[in-house]
Amino acid sequence: MTTPWPPVIGAARVSSWARLRDIVLTVAAWGLLGYLLIPMLRALWIDMKVVLGLSPPGAVLALERLWQDLSPFLGLVALLMLWMVCYAAVRRVVVRRSQRVATQSPPLDRIKHVQSMGCSAEDAELLQQARIAVVEFDADFHVSIVGSPKFGPGQTPRPGTK
Repeated sequence: MTTPWPPVIGAARVSSWARLRDIVLTVAAWGLLGYLLIPMLRALWIDMKVVLGLSPPGAVLALERLWQDLSPFLGLVALLMLWMVCYAAVRRVVVRRSQRVATQSPPLDRIKHVQSMGCSAEDAELLQQARIAVVEFDADFHVSIVGSPKFGPGQTPRPGTK
């Protein structure tokens, strides 16, 4: 059995401070992106006016100016994307290697297990043949009542009886 690592933090366990922090950082990141895209949006607006015929005759397209403004930004974006892809690939390998594998205990001997629950081996055999069994335990975690459709409620073998 494998346990996922790192553990996933559900939404119920996140504090309101962390949620507020995440919202503020997300809005700030979108604001910064909008601010950095202002030159591109201005150039596109100028070009759209030329294409639609809304600007005076002889106006030039702003694509050259747009490329000059955006080339450093696009280079940085490409570099960050490359870093994120490489980081994710390396991190995936590290996380998969560090997944903890829970050691499984050896299987129980059925006879010893049944006897520890207060039943005999014959009772366990009858219970195993029943397709459905309802088992009730007492305060000491010993089987007190067993019922199944084959025998009827309370008519199946009880601990110490046949």
